Amino acid sequence: MNARALELGEIQGNVIAGFNTDIQVLIALTNPTPASFEAAARWISQRADDVTVVSEVRAGRSAIQASGSKVTWLGLAVGGRLLQWMQVTINDNAFKGGMVKRAPSILNDATDPQAWKVGSPSAPVDVFLIVASNDESAAVQALRLPVSR
Repeated sequence: MNARALELGEIQGNVIAGFNTDIQVLIALTNPTPASFEAAARWISQRADDVTVVSEVRAGRSAIQASGSKVTWLGLAVGGRLLQWMQVTINDNAFKGGMVKRAPSILNDATDPQAWKVGSPSAPVDVFLIVASNDESAAVQALRLPVSR
């Protein structure tokens, strides 16, 4: 087996060690119809440079912990419906199974998925954003990401 070094500039910053900030704002977006997928994909591609990668988190850890820091980090995930529309194949059985099918066994969640506030079968998550900071006003300001239609 050939061990390959991780490309820390290509992995989202919250994946390996997490953002570990005092404030994390989570936003789940559902596209109302497949007709809106093109606009969503375009919006995501325009955010690519805004996503914080591991190398930035490592380099900025002390800065974000400094008193009065306004540093914010962004994580972005794309859901199964949108990935399928973009013709991206994920070869991972856990991902393919989805949370609705896996929640009872993995999370011991016996609730009715139709009652879920986020990720229900009738409103699946197509885009998931994480805005992280140690300053609430900076996190709120970062939420003002440009929206294009």
